[in-house]
Amino acid sequence: MHYRNPIRYSLVPLAAALAVACLAIAPLQVSASDLLLDNPGSNSACVNAVEMAAQSTEAATAFDLTADIERLVARGHFLDAEAVWVRFFEDSGDGPGALQARFFLPAGVQGLTLGARDNDRIDITLPQPFQATGRHYVSIEPVASGPSQWWLVDTGSPVGANGNARTEEGVWMTLDATLCFSLHGTLAADAVIDSLGETSLSRSGFLEVFGTSFGTSGELFVDGQSAVIATWTDNRIAAYVPEGAGPGTVPVQVVSDGGASNSVFLDVSLREPDGRFLWRVRQDSFYSQVRPAVGPDSTIYAVDVHDRLYAIAPDGAVLWVVTDAGSKGVDVGADGTIYTGNEDWIKAFHPDGSEKWTFTQNPRAFILIDVAVGPDGNVYGVGSSGMGVFSLTPQGSLRWTSPEAYDRPIVVYTEIVFGPGPDGQEQLYFIATRELSV
Repeated sequence: MHYRNPIRYSLVPLAAALAVACLAIAPLQVSASDLLLDNPGSNSACVNAVEMAAQSTEAATAFDLTADIERLVARGHFLDAEAVWVRFFEDSGDGPGALQARFFLPAGVQGLTLGARDNDRIDITLPQPFQATGRHYVSIEPVASGPSQWWLVDTGSPVGANGNARTEEGVWMTLDATLCFSLHGTLAADAVIDSLGETSLSRSGFLEVFGTSFGTSGELFVDGQSAVIATWTDNRIAAYVPEGAGPGTVPVQVVSDGGASNSVFLDVSLREPDGRFLWRVRQDSFYSQVRPAVGPDSTIYAVDVHDRLYAIAPDGAVLWVVTDAGSKGVDVGADGTIYTGNEDWIKAFHPDGSEKWTFTQNPRAFILIDVAVGPDGNVYGVGSSGMGVFSLTPQGSLRWTSPEAYDRPIVVYTEIVFGPGPDGQEQLYFIATRELSV
């Protein structure tokens, strides 16, 4: 039996749902079989929830894999889900096409976890693998007595492909985002490089590699040198040309779970000044709202809006990139420890990029204003609501906290500034809501 209730769309509720979001979405924690594709969402990328006001809502998204799909995990909010439909479709070129396979899993059946982690995901192991042979669509339809919400990644700037939702007339409506989901299974094809974003770059230049069957991790070799990776997905890798590559025409090759790919060629040159700029490094993100920090050894550290932390040498060489670092502040201690943060955590990293510790904010901030190292060497953070103003030791232990109530207008990002107070003691200053606070 196929369950579907009418889906009602309203522009006003939709806009409201998009406005309220920008919630913390942790990466999908999964196990068993290989992770083939992951659109995990990102707090700073402003993951949005669109509520489709129906008891049963079918949403789909595209993927391009040659693999046996064994498991999928979708993010959202599913109230009182009793069962789930999973369907695979051909790609019509304009959304889901002909139905290729479908599975119905009632609550309690082995392989189905409904409402895992506070009802925010559906975890499905298929009764039998779906053999994907390129671009397809997968849809998930929870059968529930309450409304469903789907987490969407990068509204307005889809990651990979747009998502779709089926209307009550059975017509697929395109969403301005892609679903927050992951696919798991076994790759059935070797990695293949189709093209490079640019065929001529300088050392530490921003290199995009496009193709298929890259998996979710591995190494990218340029002239036999392992490249620093910023982003790795099944069909796109963003990296930086190694400082040891070239100069001259050199091979580029991917080595991953999908095997060793074919080689394509890149012209590598030495880094040269560009007009008024001694050098420039492109981040794999739309923007950064935080100015860089400089370490005691003159290494430059920067974060982007997608929580990546970049380490750059004074001469413009990209040293390393760390994902899931934070987007709302970066500072460096006297010992070279790098501190970053977002609404969920404050993190500390060693100068080589390895993680030192993570402090989880509880409750989480509505907006984290900044994270900074004080003159006393302790770490300070300011969040609208949540823990408010707080201080940590250099080892990551909480020293004290003082609530800072949420108030409009919203200040998305400012900086903590330290200076002497009336009594001569150092104080911290910040703007989080309407007023300058001390």
